[in-house]
Amino acid sequence: MRHVKHLVLCIVKILELVLTHYKFPKRGDIVKNLNLLAVDLGASSGRCIVGTFDGNKINLEEIHRFDNNPITLSHTLYWDMPLIFEEIKQGMSNVQEEVASLGVDTWGVDFGIVDTRGRLVSNPIHYRDERTNHIPEILHKKITEQELYKKTGIQPMQINTIFQLYSMVYNRSPLLDHIDKLLFMPDLINYFLTGIKATEYSIASTSSLLDPYERQWNIEILNKLGFNEKWFTPEIVSSGTVLGALSSNILGNSKCNTTKVISTASHDTASAVVSVPISQEYSAYISCGTWSLIGVEIKEPIIDEYTSKVFFTNERGIDDTVRLLKNITGLWVLQECRRYWQSNGEEISYPFMVEMAEKIKENKSFIDLSDHTFLSPGNMPNKIKDYCLKTKQHIPNNKAEMIRCIIESLACTYKKMVDELETAIKHPISVIHMVGGGAQNSLLCEITANLTKKTVIAGPVEASSMGNILTQMKALGEAKGLSELRQIVKNSCTIIEYSPKDKAYWEDVYYKFSLV
Repeated sequence: MRHVKHLVLCIVKILELVLTHYKFPKRGDIVKNLNLLAVDLGASSGRCIVGTFDGNKINLEEIHRFDNNPITLSHTLYWDMPLIFEEIKQGMSNVQEEVASLGVDTWGVDFGIVDTRGRLVSNPIHYRDERTNHIPEILHKKITEQELYKKTGIQPMQINTIFQLYSMVYNRSPLLDHIDKLLFMPDLINYFLTGIKATEYSIASTSSLLDPYERQWNIEILNKLGFNEKWFTPEIVSSGTVLGALSSNILGNSKCNTTKVISTASHDTASAVVSVPISQEYSAYISCGTWSLIGVEIKEPIIDEYTSKVFFTNERGIDDTVRLLKNITGLWVLQECRRYWQSNGEEISYPFMVEMAEKIKENKSFIDLSDHTFLSPGNMPNKIKDYCLKTKQHIPNNKAEMIRCIIESLACTYKKMVDELETAIKHPISVIHMVGGGAQNSLLCEITANLTKKTVIAGPVEASSMGNILTQMKALGEAKGLSELRQIVKNSCTIIEYSPKDKAYWEDVYYKFSLV
């Protein structure tokens, strides 16, 4: 008995030593790192990015990038869907390690039509196509602008799905005879990947066709405009829904063959907002790319007289959150100027464009980025000159002046939107988070801080890809709520703060902008 007792004491002592001195491995040491694939499609380029989660942070690696240029055929502007899908497949082929899942995020409003045999009827038409010219005025004879806002909570814009689809009904498009299902761009790609027709909540919420309070189609609007209910999937799935396995005929031998396809936060802004490292209540975000989306994350839609007057939109996000925001032109005008200069043989990088603008000490011109003049592609430098001539302003003499004009005009627009946002939520904004490509533009961040008199926190840059991957992690049970996801962002990304300064000077700048 004494020997048994001695043995037990020895075992206890050994266990104490083990517990005291042995360093147990973390999650990433116990199992292989978790790899997830984000397909992030923007209006000018696409990326396939692998996110590797080690239990603490995510490392992003771009494995494929491609141009996403629209094509014009018979005076119609299309997205090149077959080419887009081939580029996605190329990205998947480039994967070196097995990925647990993949998710697709894209811009909003655009859609493809699939017939009863599962075939794509036509290339999706680009939201900048001229088919919606004058359509809002025609549609509003059936549903007034105010009534439409009240029933959807969505900012009326000519590019919205409701106007694109009504242009087809109004003009009796023959494509309508072949509709089995209308699928938004990320849902269409997911269908090609899995064979499953599903509609995700965040992307559907950009359409002006949803009930603002329930996850369902607004049947009253569909019926009023002659939209057949059968054109739409009966169920709208939440952001972060596992759709199913990748179809076996997509790729040959690939690291993606066992991948689950997840309906992530499929609208790129919804994904971007997931990645905003919010730590204070009443924080605003600016997701700045081709478009700029400025808003706050709230629990319920705000649809009242003021938000109707200034047309704030109520789009949906992860965990049924609401993104109260405004959609305005972002870096589009700057991108088009660069595209035009490049087409004339002048290579110019974005960092160099910022350097040029920084040398201009005083901007003498402003443009209204929402003016219809700047909506379509073309010779953007000439459009800016014509606008300044029409509004009796100084005409930019060189590229540096033109770039400075664009950046200051955009920052002034941000100041205006932030003021409106504070009125809408009836509370001061505490801080502004800048994410997306605009977070790399130090001059834009600095001027935005100066004009709004608020701290601007810039980063992450690859916000949509990061948010896409975070939503996939949540779907797989690797993370729980938004606070946990955003802590992972803080662990993973470089964040830069810009503090406001020279307040009196920038008040004068904003006053000049307001006179245009």
